[in-house]
Amino acid sequence: MADQPTDRWLKFVTLTTTILAVCAAISTLRGGSNSTKVQLSTVAAANKWSYFQSKSIKQHSCETERDLLRYYVIQAKAADERKYLTEKLASVDADIVRYDGEKADITKDAKNLEAQQSFYMEHSQSLGMAAMLLQIAIMLSAISALLKKPHTWYLGLACGVAGLFFMIKGLYL
Repeated sequence: MADQPTDRWLKFVTLTTTILAVCAAISTLRGGSNSTKVQLSTVAAANKWSYFQSKSIKQHSCETERDLLRYYVIQAKAADERKYLTEKLASVDADIVRYDGEKADITKDAKNLEAQQSFYMEHSQSLGMAAMLLQIAIMLSAISALLKKPHTWYLGLACGVAGLFFMIKGLYL
């Protein structure tokens, strides 16, 4: 008869340990998913910035060509030569304006990807903290069942509540 309260207490330990284990598994899986998304958005942002650099190099080449064409327009003696160089100069100017617009779009995309990276990183960190705290809670619950010490289970529950807080933060906030 004296063992019944202990048996009842151990049933709560096993139930809470099971719930904590499920929450730890969810946190680990979602944290890993967010970690992967961090890596993918980092690579995508780096690719965008590389694309930006290539556009900058092309724009600089056009600017150099524009400066040379301006010099040649001044030096041109024949009207048809001057006309051709002026048309070419207008085309190069249009390319420079186009590159400015493309670089602005690329910058916007890259900054959006960096914002996504920060978003996923924050969630990944919260879920990582949740998984760690939930695993500690599981370990403390197991020790309490082995040693039959309820205060260890209470400490485990406290860690579990903190883990659940980080899990909710990582999933929804």
